[in-house]
Amino acid sequence: LEKKKTLSMSTSAITPYLPLLKSVALYSTGFFAGAAGIIAASISPIFQDAEKWPASALFLFQKFYPKSAVIQAPAGVIAPISALTVYMLTGDGFFGVAGALMSTIFPFTAIFMLPINNQLMSSPPSGTPETPSLLQSWVTRHSFRAWISCTAFGLITTTCFFPKILLKSAIPK
Repeated sequence: LEKKKTLSMSTSAITPYLPLLKSVALYSTGFFAGAAGIIAASISPIFQDAEKWPASALFLFQKFYPKSAVIQAPAGVIAPISALTVYMLTGDGFFGVAGALMSTIFPFTAIFMLPINNQLMSSPPSGTPETPSLLQSWVTRHSFRAWISCTAFGLITTTCFFPKILLKSAIPK
C-alpha cells in the first residue's frame, strides 16, 4: 500500500508539467523528422547519383554530416525519453508507439549507419571506388530513419491536436 501511495504522489507532482512534457515530445520528434525530411528531399538525390560525380557527393557528405549529427543527436535522445514518459504517465498509446519508434533510431544508426558514415568521413577527397555504393546505401538507411521519425511525429501530432476524434473512433457503437 505504501508503494502505491508514493507512486501516485510522484505522478501527481508531475501532472502540472504534462503539457510541457507533451510539447517537448512533439517538438523534439518534429525537429528530428523535419531535419531528416529535409536531408531526404534535398541531399539524398545527389547521393543517389553519386556515380556521376563521386568526389562532389563525398565533399557534400563530409561537410554536412558532422553538422547535421550535432543538430539531430539531442532531438534523437530527447524525443523518445519525453514521449515514453508521457506514455507512462498517461497511458496514451500514441505517445508510447511514437516513443518506441524514436527509441530505435540511435541503435539503428549505430549498427547500420555509423560504419558507413565513418568510411565516408575517412575517405580521401577524391573518393574511392566504393564511394557511390556507400552513399547509395546511406540514402536507403537514412530514408528508413526518416520514415520512422515522420511516423512518430504523425502519431504525436494526431494525439495532441485531434484527441476528441481519436476518442470518438475508439468508443464502440
